Order: sequence, then C-alpha cells, then structure tokens
Amino acid sequence: MEKKPTLYSLLGLVLLAYLALIATWYLFLHVNPVDKTVYVKDSKESRVHVSTTQSGDIWIYNEYDATISFIENPKTSKKINVINYDFRNPSR
Repeated sequence: MEKKPTLYSLLGLVLLAYLALIATWYLFLHVNPVDKTVYVKDSKESRVHVSTTQSGDIWIYNEYDATISFIENPKTSKKINVINYDFRNPSR
C-alpha cells in the first residue's frame, strides 16, 4: 500500500525549497567581497588593498605598516565603527 503525498507535504517542500533559495541568495550577496587595489603614483606595486562587501563594509590592508582596518557600514550600524589590527605589533 503506497501513500500518496498530501497537499500539505507538497506545500512544505515548496516552502523549504524557497527558503533554501533565499538563504543561498542572502549569503552570496553579503559574503562575496569586491576587491580593489590602490597603486602608489608612478609605481606598479600594490600598497593598499581595499575590499568591500555587498552590505557596505570596508576592509583595508596597508602593506607599508602591515595593518588591517575594518570599517562597518554606517548606514546599517548608525555609527562609524573602525577596527584596526597591526600585524607587527599585535598588542597595539
């Protein structure tokens, strides 16, 4: 005796597939960074690397002093949060 799927089980599967699609889309848009490299004038060497996320957060890596800065999108946080990390002097 084989059970036929009910309307509720089919609607549940459609809803689950829809939620999985939305979760995948959200993660892709908010995790996928856009990288840009800034070059020093008259030099082809990269010195500052800037990455932005789709949500507006900014990551900056400076090769000169080996620091990383993170700037949170002020539109979503309602304030400007800047976090700096120095690789040469981690206690700073």
